[in-house]
This record gives sequence, structure tokens and C-alpha cells, in this order.
Amino acid sequence: MPDRSEKYIKNALKHLPANATESQKDFHQMFYGKVSGEDRHKIASEDIYNIVQKHWDLMKSQKKGEFIVDIGTHNPDEDGTITAHSRTTIDIISPDMAFLVDSITAKLTQDYKLIYVLVHPIIHIKTDKKNRIIGVSKHADDTTVSHTHFHIELHGLIPDGQHKTLKADLLQILDDVKYATQDWQEMKSKLRDAQKSLSLAPPDKYKDDEIEEYLYFLEYMYQDNFTLLGYREYKLTEKNGNIDSRTVKGSSLGLLHDGVQPVYMSDNDSGLSKELQKVRYDLPPLSVSKINKKSTVHRPVPLDAIAVKRFDKKGNIVGECLFIGLFTSVTYSRSIQDIPLLRRKADMAMRQSGSLPHTHDYKALKHILEKYPRDELFQIDIDHLLEIAVSILRLQERQRIALYTRNDPFGRYISCLVYVPRDRYDTDLRVEMEQILEAELGGYVGGMNANMDDSPFARLLFTVYTEQGKTPKFNARAIEKQLQEAGRLWSEKLTDALYQELDSDQEITNMLARYGNAFPSNYADHYTPKQAYYDILNIEECLATDTIALDLYQCKYCADHQLRLKIFNKNKPVPLTSILPVLENMGLKAISEVPYEVKPHGEDNTIWIHDFVMDRDEFAQDKDIDEIKEVFEEALIKIWYDRMEDDGLNLLVVGAGMPWRDIVILRAFVRYMRQGKMQYGLSYIEKSLTNHPKIAAELVAFFKTKFDPDNQKNVKERCAGHIVAVDHALENVSVLDEDRILRTIMNMIDSALRTNFFQTGEDGQPKDHLSIKFDSNRIENIPLPKPFREIFVYSPRVEGVHLRGASIARGGLRWSDRHEDFRTEILDLMKAQQVKNSVIVPMGAKGGFIVKNPPSFKDRKAFQEEGIACYKIFIHALLDITDNMKGNRIIGPKKVVRPDGNDPYFVVAADKGTATFSDIANEISMKYDFWLDDAFASGGSAGYDHKAMGITARGAWESVKRHFRELNHDTQTAPFRAIGVGDMGGDVFGNGMLLSDQIRLIGAFNHLHIFCDPDPDPASSFKERKRLFEKVAGWDQYNTKKLSKGGRIFSRSEKSLDLTPEIMEAFGIENKKVTPMELMRAMLKANTDLLWFGGIGTYIKASNETHAQVGDKGNDALRVDASEVTARVIGEGANLGVTQKGRIEFAKRGGRLNADFIDNSGGVDCSDHEVNIKILLTDIVKNERYKMTRVKRDNLLERMTEEVAALVLNDNYQQAQGISMTEIHAAEHFGIHMQFIEKLEKEDVLDRTLANLPDDDEVLERANNGKGLTRPEIGILHSYAKIKLTERILSSDLPDNDNIYDEWLVKYFPAPLQKKYVTEIKNHRLCREIVSTTLSNSIVNRMGPVYVDNIMERTGATAEQVAKAYLIVREAFQLKHLWSEIEALDNKAPSIVQLDAMNETRKLIERGTIWFLTRYAQELDVKDDVKTFKTSIDLLRSHIDNILTEDLHDEIQQKTEAGMRNQLSADLAYQIALLPVLGSACDITRIHKKTGFTIPVIARTFLEVGERFHLNWLQKQAAYLQTDSNWSEEALEAIVEQFYVCQAMLTSHILHDCKTAITKKKLGQKDQMSVVETWLDKQGDKLTQLDSTIHDMRRSGTLDIPMLIIAEQRLRTLYSE
Repeated sequence: MPDRSEKYIKNALKHLPANATESQKDFHQMFYGKVSGEDRHKIASEDIYNIVQKHWDLMKSQKKGEFIVDIGTHNPDEDGTITAHSRTTIDIISPDMAFLVDSITAKLTQDYKLIYVLVHPIIHIKTDKKNRIIGVSKHADDTTVSHTHFHIELHGLIPDGQHKTLKADLLQILDDVKYATQDWQEMKSKLRDAQKSLSLAPPDKYKDDEIEEYLYFLEYMYQDNFTLLGYREYKLTEKNGNIDSRTVKGSSLGLLHDGVQPVYMSDNDSGLSKELQKVRYDLPPLSVSKINKKSTVHRPVPLDAIAVKRFDKKGNIVGECLFIGLFTSVTYSRSIQDIPLLRRKADMAMRQSGSLPHTHDYKALKHILEKYPRDELFQIDIDHLLEIAVSILRLQERQRIALYTRNDPFGRYISCLVYVPRDRYDTDLRVEMEQILEAELGGYVGGMNANMDDSPFARLLFTVYTEQGKTPKFNARAIEKQLQEAGRLWSEKLTDALYQELDSDQEITNMLARYGNAFPSNYADHYTPKQAYYDILNIEECLATDTIALDLYQCKYCADHQLRLKIFNKNKPVPLTSILPVLENMGLKAISEVPYEVKPHGEDNTIWIHDFVMDRDEFAQDKDIDEIKEVFEEALIKIWYDRMEDDGLNLLVVGAGMPWRDIVILRAFVRYMRQGKMQYGLSYIEKSLTNHPKIAAELVAFFKTKFDPDNQKNVKERCAGHIVAVDHALENVSVLDEDRILRTIMNMIDSALRTNFFQTGEDGQPKDHLSIKFDSNRIENIPLPKPFREIFVYSPRVEGVHLRGASIARGGLRWSDRHEDFRTEILDLMKAQQVKNSVIVPMGAKGGFIVKNPPSFKDRKAFQEEGIACYKIFIHALLDITDNMKGNRIIGPKKVVRPDGNDPYFVVAADKGTATFSDIANEISMKYDFWLDDAFASGGSAGYDHKAMGITARGAWESVKRHFRELNHDTQTAPFRAIGVGDMGGDVFGNGMLLSDQIRLIGAFNHLHIFCDPDPDPASSFKERKRLFEKVAGWDQYNTKKLSKGGRIFSRSEKSLDLTPEIMEAFGIENKKVTPMELMRAMLKANTDLLWFGGIGTYIKASNETHAQVGDKGNDALRVDASEVTARVIGEGANLGVTQKGRIEFAKRGGRLNADFIDNSGGVDCSDHEVNIKILLTDIVKNERYKMTRVKRDNLLERMTEEVAALVLNDNYQQAQGISMTEIHAAEHFGIHMQFIEKLEKEDVLDRTLANLPDDDEVLERANNGKGLTRPEIGILHSYAKIKLTERILSSDLPDNDNIYDEWLVKYFPAPLQKKYVTEIKNHRLCREIVSTTLSNSIVNRMGPVYVDNIMERTGATAEQVAKAYLIVREAFQLKHLWSEIEALDNKAPSIVQLDAMNETRKLIERGTIWFLTRYAQELDVKDDVKTFKTSIDLLRSHIDNILTEDLHDEIQQKTEAGMRNQLSADLAYQIALLPVLGSACDITRIHKKTGFTIPVIARTFLEVGERFHLNWLQKQAAYLQTDSNWSEEALEAIVEQFYVCQAMLTSHILHDCKTAITKKKLGQKDQMSVVETWLDKQGDKLTQLDSTIHDMRRSGTLDIPMLIIAEQRLRTLYSE
């Protein structure tokens, strides 16, 4: 250590300047040497130099006897910045005196900060006469002056504002020390004077031994057992009983040197009252007391005062000597027998006690006096002392808390001595006792001393200061009782509380055994046992139910805006991070929380109690605790266990006293609003409700009134009342947005149709999910198109929506990942489903749900389980409010009001994320005993497995084959290149890539891998793809040996890919190194024959579309524009592979595609067949007569799989063919198509913008360019035409016509069902819908989308009549057989030839339909008319060779030969060529029915009329005419139709005129004279004008409509006489 000290000093001295004086060097060296080792570690040598130099500089300017105090700041950081390490420094220079260190450090640590560094050397200096330093000495002598130098550093900083106060305090202390020390000797001499004066005390008034003891005591003081700090002398005089006290001038010494500072009084009192002066005068000759001022010198404790009376020689009291100071520590530690005054007092007390020496009581009493608080022992009188001592003695026998008080004779304070059994004493009890004493005595505790020794008691001495002269009256025993109550053991109080609350002694005993020691000490410190009793009840509930328990309360100490909450939880604390946000959302801000762990005896579990103090939000202060306690606790428990969500709406619990289920109602509407694409954020919508709690409550009341199943009396009037109330309240809502939000919610409630709110679960409790059914068309401000109906499902775990396009609708349920806008996603899908479902019985529907709290996707099993659980909730919620059927009787769901009437049809299907969930849905359906049974969800284990059937891919492949056929390529026999999205393990992609062994799959990708095979061998690659499909494997398991040269399989996770030259060439890539994204984009744009979409995602958009508009964010970086795609054909086996705008752009550039709703409709068609078959078979199974078991039914379903597939694929074929037939005439029919679209828009059937159909500018552009609708647009048009026609037929009587059931109902089902269950099929629950759907599909597919409406406009007929006419013509002319023959020529004859042939049949049907509707409209009978006209047509065919004119024969021969050159068979070519002639069969039949002439005669005559009277030529010319408007087109059609009328009328007229000749001469037969010629012989002049007119027309070169009208007029003159 010396070495270190010397080194330290040496380093410090290095900083001295070279010109430092020897005195300066000595000063530094002596100062350094006094720095302790501990402080040397804290002060760097450079810093200590600066400190000492500062003292040197200060000392040089110090005046003699002056105190110097300097306060500053030390910043350890080099830049001097104030930091957490900065410290306040205090430098003091004072003449050396006693008590300096104690006095200064006591002040600093008591009132300011702890001391970090303390250096206080005493240095002796020599000065000259001018007080200049001339030397420094190591020792003090007569030539030196000693100074104490203080350098103090505090922990932390004292604010600058307190520096002045601190300096003043320190200077005062230094001043007090100075006076106390400089007057010390004089004060000691005053002690001698007091002794002399006291010896004059009159012996007649005071006992000798008493005075003698006082003298001994003064001597005791004189022997340095009392630190003298102040002295004052008073002159006392008595006059008329009044005492006058005056300070003897010049007598004040030490701390009392100013002669003014009071001693017996409080600082704020001006002087002792007369009464107190008398008390003072009557005190014994020597008295000891405490003054209410702490010493600033030596120890900061209250000063002791010793008052000694002065007597004159006559023994009269003439004055008082007052000494103040502090008893030395030995006075407190030595025996009282060694202290004069105290020994006499103790001896007298012992004598007065009457106890015999050597007895136990004597010894015990003596011990009590020995241990009695020494300060009290000095001041208390003997009688009072004895009384207390004896009482204390008795405490040994029965321990208790005892209080002993003593009043200060001058009324300044009350001493309270409290004895407490040691096992009950702790700091908290001491604090509580302080509070009791202060409250009962009306003062404050200014001093407290606790003594703990070998006694069984703790002794506490409280000094309670009161207002001087106004000592309060108090009941010591009552105060003692309070202290005893405070000191009682908490377990004792708990016993009392249990006896008050419980009646059974056994129950009390058990409870005490269980909870007597269960609570921790800090709990007992804060709660009464009565509170504990109620907590025990909650603890028991918590243990019994294994759930948290709650207690919301308001204690007496709480402010009005404050609440308290206790939470009870088993075995573990409640995480604050979990509970605090919940409370804040309820309008409560926790400002403190204390946890307690309770351990009941005999219980393995512990209970944690959390007690919160909470401030209420300003919006949550209106309700009293009684109004919200129950609803709050119930709501918080629901939130905690995730049965209620934690959001801003929960403010209504505390703010409005709203029950949790009422808030769930509002929350459901709020969440629906968010899904409805409202412009406001969720939190703003919530605030709009919480800002107006009364309106929120009124909205809830409206909802409950409307749907309360037990109170529907006058419900409309009461609901109207709620609406009026809300409207009235909204007048006071000043914020327009809030007004709009609240009105929207009211509109939604008004638009609601059903809810399950009043239903209960199997446990009798309300259901955790809420479903609400809406009439969507009544809801304002939601996106178009508006569904027919929708159901919104809300629960804390799941939200979902189900949208329906009609009362009978179907579609899949999707597991959506679009939490913010899943309704938008489902609405888009429903819109697509609507057009897709035009091929099946139900209209479009779609549902979707989100999993709101999914586990991490890394835990795939947990993730899937939560998804299934949410799916089940969703299904339950949908069925909760769906009607059921028993036989033909509709049964509404329980506890559900149904203002919308019967609505029993509800089916669902699998979709994205729910592919394997159908069995789950069907189990729930059967649990509900739903009438659809396992037909509720198609595709389950007892249904048709779409992947195993490959039905979706096979259906889409029908479109692919048609595209290629129309490109003159047979996909089944000729190789072609393909690129795809998906993998062989998937359904649509995998099945699709196995539908031809000619596929050369050069590339594909899924979400993991990229497959590249630049030049594959079709056969071997087909086998490898099949292997992967059967194995359900991804591309990474493809046998790379099967890849062609340069082929590779890449992982999408790789940062970059090295491409082979072959891959670069195959996909048109220039760079050898690319990213996976660049490769996949190149593949989408590559030159290939087929682009096949079999995976999820949207990969192609229009050039004018943004990625945000597409709505598939995950593929934004991958997506390409349609203008970049060079594939010849796109097949959409999966949904939304291309946007509709992208499809249109691709098609306009010559690409071949339909749309996803066309291509992959096979899936929904198959499901629909499954559902309808199951509906049929469910009734059969339930009918015991059939003995059909569920097992037999399932086996039957399986046996019919391929037949169902055939039915479905035929629909796909017909649908794609119908689009092609419309496409070839798209340009010429563009005007008619747009006219139809505009009509559908006016009828609100479609929205042109939403359907992405041409706007007005686009229409004008296409018309000018001679362009029509593209295939994707035609697909839309076909679908809406089917939807519209289905609705029209369904609303008519036609579906009830059992004469058409065989074709349009029975044949919808597989043959095994047709054979055995015809009657049951005809009684099918959906027979009308099936008929309407199948018939409308046939009409639109065969005749195009505008056929029905066009005919209706031309004839004024109804849709039903058009459909009947279509059926008659179709069956009478036996067109089904002809169609089959044409379709059988796929890949044999050019596709255009087939389409032209089909178009000929279309013309025939159109002509025949118009004929029936203009001749037979009101009399149409499908069955009879088919029979009648079919017979005539068959007869006409059989005699055709004898009927045809020579010109017609030649014309038909030419057409037949042309057909044969186009690969048609001779027979088929002939049948097609003959169709225009057969078109006359209707007129011929009608004439036959009227005239009775034979069919051959009439037919020969009819054909001759057409030829001889130029009608055939006129009709042909009309067909070539171009029209420039719809009006012109309609006029032309009317003229042509009139030509047919003329031909029939003229034929009838001629036959009538030639009736006799025909009968006699058998005219009209082949090789016989013509009937027409016979007639002309008689009427030849009538033909002259017509021939002249026709001659002029032929010479003109071109005809127009007026010319045709003139010709028709000329013709009419021939028969209109």
C-alpha cells in the first residue's frame, strides 16, 4: 500500500507547474497523503491535482476565520457532457473544529445524496501578518493555523436550483459548530455555577437526598457525559400568581447564542402561555426534557434540555439555567444505577412497588426499569413510571400490545411507548401504528425508536408532535385497542371473518385448515380477512372450474374514476402483456398491479391473484360499479378464453354496461362492413359506435327485437320505432362519417333476414358463432354484383361468407388467406361461378372463411386441425339458419325468425384448401338431419372423386381438343408442345397431362420446382408423368434420365440458375444465368402450342391491368401480360389462370381460349349430378319398399361413375361447340349480340363493366373494324343467356309438362337409374329445375345466346313458347341424330365444315320456330305436334326424289358433292343439303291438314311455286343483302318470312283452284303434268307483271329492301283476290 500511495502522490505531483512554490508543493503533498486508498481508486491523479489546486487557490483568498463552501459538478467524460456518471462536488475549507465531519456528512446523507468520495485532511499552515501563506507544517504549533479541507463527491447530481440552499445549510452548520465549540469551556463553567446555585435550594421544600442527586447529576454532565451545545439563563419572577420569564442579557451561548431562538416552544409560537409558564415554574429543581429541534451539530437527533432552577440565599426561585446538548452514547448503554437522577428514580419506584428483594417480580421490575427507554426515564415522574412498569410486568403473563403515553409538560408532544410481542412486529405494523397514533392524536410522528433485545417484546417509542398548548383529549385505552387490532395476526382475523360468514363449525374448521396459512404475508398486509373470505370463494371456483375467476370492485380509497380488479388464475401468473391490452380496450388503464401466490393446504395447485388498480377512460365513467360488474366479468372471461374478441368495441362493456353477446352483434356487423369494402378502417368504425353508446344500444335492441323468436307481436311496428329512435339520435351526431357508419349498420340490420343469435348449443349456452342472413340487394354501399342472398358468419376463431346467385345455387367453400377482403375474393369467385354454373341446375354460389388465429404454418398438423375446426364452425353456422325438409314439408330451424319464407336448398362443395373436407360437411349435415344428407357436400368418400375421375381436367380437355381441331390438329394422334403450371401430383394438371400420349411437355412449374424438358419423347415422358401421378409426386421426383438433352429440374428457392443451350432455345432466353422468376416468366411467354393451367394462381393479365387489380399478390413478380404470350392455345383447367381482360386481349391477338368457367365446368357439373342423384337415392333409401341400403347406394354410385362422367363431358363438348358456332358469326352478329347485352343490363341480369364486356367506345371500334365478340366474351354471353332462359322456363308451366320429362329429366340421370326409377325421377325434388337447366343449355348451345330473345322480338312469343317450338322442330326433324353424325366427324372432317353443317341445322330450327310461333303459337302441344309433323317430314323424306324439281335436284346434288369433298359421308352430305328443302315441311303439313291433299302433291307444288314464282331466287338475294342497322336487319327478316308466307299461300291457292284436275288427272306426281303449269295455263296473264318486275330486278345487278317489298306485293296479288 505505501508503494501505491507514494506512486499516487508522485503521479499527482507531476501536474504541478514548474514555478510552483515550496509551500504549494508541500500543501499538495500533504493533501494527497490524506486521500484514503478507497478514494484513490475513484479519483484520477489529474483530477486530484485539480481538486487540491482548487483548495490552494481558495485558501489563498480565505479571510481569517472565514468558511468557504464551493459547490460544483464533476463530469468524468472527457467532453464534459452531463451524463448518468456526473456527480455534484462540494469543497469546504473551515478552521479545524470538533464535530465538523459528523455534522456535515449527516446533513448531506439525510437531506441530499449518498457520499461517493470523502476527503477531509487537516492541514496546518503558516501565514504572515497579511494572512498570506508562507509555509505548510506537518504538525500544529503556536505558529500554525489548522484548517479542515473537505472534498466531497455525491452519488449523482443535485439540481442547480438546490445549490444555493445546500450552501446556506452547510454554512449554518459550520456556524453552529463554531459557536458550540468556542463556547464549550464557558458552558462547562456555567455547570459549576448551576451546582452552586442548586445547593441553595430550600431544605424545607426539597429533600436533601433529592438535591444531592441533582448535584451528582450535574457533576455527571460535567464529566463529559453530556455534549454541551448551548446555554441560556432566564430570570423568573412571580407576581400575583403569574410567572414572568426573561432571558438574562448576554447569557446565551453555543447554539443559543443569538438569544432569540426558543427552547420550550415550537418554532411558530411567540412564547409560553401563562399556564405553561406556571408548569415550568413548578417543575423540580432539575428537570430533563426534549426540545422539538434536531441538533445540527454532531448527531441529527432532537436535543436534550436540562433545566436547573436558580435560588437566592433565601431559597426563592429567581431564575433558571438551561443547558441543551446531547447525552453521550454511554448514557444510553450503561446501567441506570451508574447514572445519577435515574438511579434515584428507579430506587424510589422499586420501593413504592412493594416488591420484596430477590423475588421474581422484583427482579423483573428492576429489569423493566433498566430497559425502559432512557430518554423517557429522564423525563417521566416516578408515579407514572411505576404504573407503567407494573403494567409491563403483567404483560409477561399475557402477551398483548400495550400503549403507554406521556404528555410533554409544555404541550409540545405526546410520548407513546408501545410494547408489541416480537412475533407480531414488523415494519408494516409499525407504519400502521404510526398512522393510528397520528390520526387519533391529531399530530405527526416526529421521532420513532424501536428496540429489540432478548425481551419477548419489541419496544417502540413514538414522539407525536401536536400543536403547542392544545394537547388533544384522547382515550388511551381506545387507541390501544386499535393498536391491538392492527397487531392481531391475520390468521386470527380470518377466523373471525369466517365465523361471521359461515354457519357450520366443520366448514369453518376445514376452511381454516385449508387457508389459515395459505396467503402470503404481503397479501395479509393489504387485505382484510373479510376480503380474503370473498377471495377464497373465487379461489375455490377457480380450482373447481379450472378457469380464471374475476372480481371487479371499487374500494373506499379509490377515486370515482378508478376501479380495482382481481384476477385468479391456477398455477401460473397471468402475463401482463396479455391482460393489459385487453383492459385498455375496455377503457381501463392499469396504473398498478400486485401479484400474490396462494397455496391452499392439501392442494397440489396454487392460485395466483393479481390485483389491478385501473383508471377509467373518459368514455367509460358514466356507469356505476353495480351496473357493470357482472357484464364486465363475464365479458373478460369470454375474451380470456377466446370466446370474445379483444378490440375497441369492448369499451362498450364499461362505457355502456353492454353485455358481451350484444357487443358480438355489433362486432359481426362491423366485420361485415369491413368486408363490404367500406372506406373506413376497422378502428374508426368501432370508435363510431363507442363514441355513441346509446345509439349502439339502440341498434342492438333493433336487431334483437327483429329476430326474437319468442316475441314477434307487433314486431314491424316495434322495429320501426327503433329506426325512428336511431334516426332521432343521429341528429346529434356531428361527425358526418360517424353518421354514415351508424346509418349503414342500421341499414344492414334492416336488410338482415335470419340469425342464429337466439339458438343455444348442446350445453344450453349461447353458441360461440353468429350467423346472419342478408337480402344483399337491400344493403347499400356494397360492391356489385349484389348476390341474391348471403350469410355472414362471425366468431372469434373464424369469419366467413356464403354468397348465392339464386335460391337454388351451389359452389365451393374456400379456405381463404385474404383476411382483409375475403368477401371481395368470394364475390369475384361467385360471379365466375354464376356463369360456370349455367351448365348445371343450381345457379352460382361461393363461400369462404378465414382462420383468424392460425398456428404457425411450420406446425402443419396444428395448422390443418385449426382449419378443420374453423370449417366445422362455418358449416354449423350456415346450417343453423337453413330450412330443412321432411317429405314435402318445410321445417324452419329452431329459434329462427324467417321473414324471407322457405329456403331449403343449400349445397356446398370443396374448393381451395378444403379439397378433403366434404365428408366433414356431410357428417354435420347428417347431425342436423338435413334433408340433403350426404348430398349436402359433393365429392366426399361416398361421392365422386374428381381427381380419380379426372373429370375437371377431362372437361377442360374437351375445350383444348376443340381449339386444336379448329386449328386442324388432332391432339390425340399428332404430337404438340405444351407448357404448364402445376405438377403431376395435382388433380387438374396431373390428369390433364395424361389425356394424350402425344403431349410434349417442354416445361412446367409449381410452387417448389421448375421442370424443363426441351425436346421430350412423347411416349417415354408420358410414362414418367403417369408414374409421378400415381405416386402423387412433385417434379423433384421426376427421373432425370428421362429428360431430353439439356433438360433440367430446378428449385425455385435457388438464387440463380445456369441454363443449358437447349433450355435457352426452347424458351427464347438469351442469358445463360437467370433467376427462377425470369425462367418462369420466359416459359409463360414461350412459343408453344398449349399453355395448360392446372395450379392455383393468376399468371396472365391484360396490358392495361395493374397487379393490384388482379388480386393475386403472391404472383405479382411472375405474372406476364397477354400481349407477351405466344402460345397458340390456353387451357384453363384451374381457376383464374388468366384474368378475363387478359383472355380478351389474348383472343383479340388470335390466341385460342375460352375461360376458366367454361373449361373447368366439368367439376361443378359432376358435383351437381352427384347431388341430384343423391337427392333421388336418399328418398329411395328412406323408403323401405325399395330395400336400398346406404351400402347398396354407395355401390350403385360407384358403378355409375363413368356414365356420369360421360354425361358431364357431353355437356363440356356441347358448351365449347356452341361457343365456336357463335364465334364464326361473331362479326356479322356483333350488333345483335350487343343489343342482347344492353337488354340484359337493363334487366339487371349483368353489369357490362363487371363482366368485362365491350364498352361503348370498344363497340364502335370493333364495328368499324368488322370485329365481333371474342370467345371469352361469347362464353360470358352464353352463360348469362342460359341463366336468363333457365329463369324464364322455371317460371313457366313448361317444366311441369311430363311429356318432355323423358328427354330433359330422365336422361339427365345415368341409365341404371333411368331403367329402374323412372317414377321416382319424375318426382325428384328438383325435377323442374333440372328440366329448365338442361333445356336452356340445349337451346343456347345449339342456337346461340340471342336465339330466344331474337325470336321473341320477331314473333311476340314468350320464352316458354319459343322453347316449345324449339322442342317440336328438334324432335320432328330428328336433329339429334343428325347432330350426332356431324359430331362423329371430329378430326375426320375439317372443323369449319362441321360448324357449317351445324349452322344449317340452326337455320332450320330458327325457320321452324318462327313458323310455329306465327302459325301455332297459342295451340302448341309438344307431344301432338311432334307426332304430327314428324310423320309428315318422314313422308316427305321418303318421297323426296319424286318431289324435287329438276333445279332443286341439281342444287342438292351440287351441295352433296361439295360436302363429300369436305370429308362428309355421302348420306350426311345429302341430309345437310336437303335441310333447306325440309324447312318447307311445316307449311306443307299445314296445307295437308287443311286441304287433305297428299304430302307428295303438296310438296311438289310448293317447291314448284318457289321456283316458278322466283321465290327461291328472291330469298337467296335477300340473304346476300348487307344491312346497316338493326331496323334494316329486322325489316329484311320480315320480308324473307313473308316470302315463305307467300309461297305457302300461293301453294294453297293453286291447289284449291286445281283440285278437280288433280283428282281426275293425278297432277303433281313425277313425270306427270305440273299442278303449277296447269294453273298457269288458266292464269297466265297474272304472272306477266311479276315476271317483268323480277326481270328488271335481275338486270339491276343489286337489290335492296324496297325492291324486295315490291316483289312481295306483286306475289301477294297472285292469291289475294
